[in-house]
Amino acid sequence: MLFHIRMLVAVFSLIAMATALPAQAQEKKQEGLLLVVAVVDMNLVMTEAKAAKSIRDQIEAKRKTYQGEMEVEEKSLREANQELARQRTILSPEAFKEERRKFEERFVAAQRGMQERKMELDRARNDALVKLRDALKEVITSLVVKNNITLILRKDQTVFTAKPMDITALVIEEVDKKLPSVKVFNGKGK
Repeated sequence: MLFHIRMLVAVFSLIAMATALPAQAQEKKQEGLLLVVAVVDMNLVMTEAKAAKSIRDQIEAKRKTYQGEMEVEEKSLREANQELARQRTILSPEAFKEERRKFEERFVAAQRGMQERKMELDRARNDALVKLRDALKEVITSLVVKNNITLILRKDQTVFTAKPMDITALVIEEVDKKLPSVKVFNGKGK
């Protein structure tokens, strides 16, 4: 609670400094201390940028492909299990035990394959998001230099933001120019 109060005081202090009278701003500029604050809604950038949408679309398409493959394998395993149940009365106990062992190995292999695909999707998504974050960092650095911004805050870390301080739309526009899409999977199954 004390942390939140301190954070509020700090944010209000920053807002007060950023919106100080023009005379005070000129005076601070002469001293080299002009505070230019901007705010970025990182959540919006990470959902609305073209590259972010590209990543989501590719991951979802691959997930659907894997889901279809898993459903086919599950159906095949159910049928194999039903066939094994029918053969129980026909096969000798040793033969049935051997067939059951083969089925269980196939089942475990299918589970392992599903886990590997899920990990592949997670890894590919994370790798793609790193590329997006790198581009975002470059864009924000460029905007800082171009606009003499001295402080950038995340919108979710602020209580109030004046509209002129919010550069989210500009950040999205620049990220879209720099990185319109990210290739998540290469052509060899990944």
